Amino acid sequence: MIQLILLLLLIIPLSDTAITQTQACPEAPPPRLLPGMEGVVAPGMVGLHLRSLPAIGTGTVASMNAGTPFTVISGPSCNGGYNWWRVRISGDRIGWAAEATWAEYYLTPAWENPPSGCNRGSNPWAQTFLAPLCYFAHDSN
Repeated sequence: MIQLILLLLLIIPLSDTAITQTQACPEAPPPRLLPGMEGVVAPGMVGLHLRSLPAIGTGTVASMNAGTPFTVISGPSCNGGYNWWRVRISGDRIGWAAEATWAEYYLTPAWENPPSGCNRGSNPWAQTFLAPLCYFAHDSN
């Protein structure tokens, strides 16, 4: 009986991780955000659309520029090769924003000192291997 309980304690957290990974978009770079995280629009971004639905061409709730802070409410939702995150920005405006293309990330976690390789200029292909480091690095400060 104790072995069964220990096995369940190991499987339950792994199944939650598997669900999160399968919900991410296979055509998009690896997601670096999670629901509940604080983030900012990446440096150099001007006019990133906060959309009413997780798709290009849907209504625009707001336009965001570099440094705009946000809170991730939910996601990701896969559409059009993007991981879309439902976020809240100032003024309690809520909408969906695309996280990245394979060329650049539009949204980044709001870490004080992200490790080298975790910033917007990084190659998203490398993010496949750095994603765990980038996610947990902010806890090491």
